[in-house]
Amino acid sequence: AISLIDIAVTFEYSKSFPEENVKTLAEDLKSNPLAFHILRRLGVNFMRMIPMKENEQQKASELLNISMKRQRLIGVTSTIKKS
Repeated sequence: AISLIDIAVTFEYSKSFPEENVKTLAEDLKSNPLAFHILRRLGVNFMRMIPMKENEQQKASELLNISMKRQRLIGVTSTIKKS
């Protein structure tokens, strides 16, 4: 639980995707479906708010097991952006 709060704070204040932190946490949470789902939602929310290059989106999507089709849909439909 503490690690999810920590990554949520990191997502909130980061301008770039924290790949290493997410990779480590994703590996730790793979056996806990609820916690991994929460991590995925945090990642999706981050990607919705921060513009990312295609290769960065692919890496993030791989780590969080999110399809690129869904990623593209999020990018096109999202109106909320972090300044």
